Amino acid sequence: MIVNTRHTIPSHERRQLIVQQGQRCAYCHTMDKLTVDHRLARALGGTNARSNLHVLCKPHRPLPPGHPRQHAPAVRWASQQLHDHFPHLARGSVCAGFPLV
Repeated sequence: MIVNTRHTIPSHERRQLIVQQGQRCAYCHTMDKLTVDHRLARALGGTNARSNLHVLCKPHRPLPPGHPRQHAPAVRWASQQLHDHFPHLARGSVCAGFPLV
């Protein structure tokens, strides 16, 4: 397991992870505009360990914690609708690329 305490993930490690995870977005399986992102954001205590990284396309990469548009009203509304219909989903889960708030 690679644990990197630096803020950025070296490009060769990003390339290795993208290849290892099938060169596809974890959500939509596209092969376009791929990036490596943290499952649990570093700002929330996540690390650069490979177990905390996944491959996403840029459209599915979430906004950083604290970003003004992170929890826009439409996302909060959609999250509430999901909870009304699927109460077993835990808050903090990700469904179809949207964080459940």
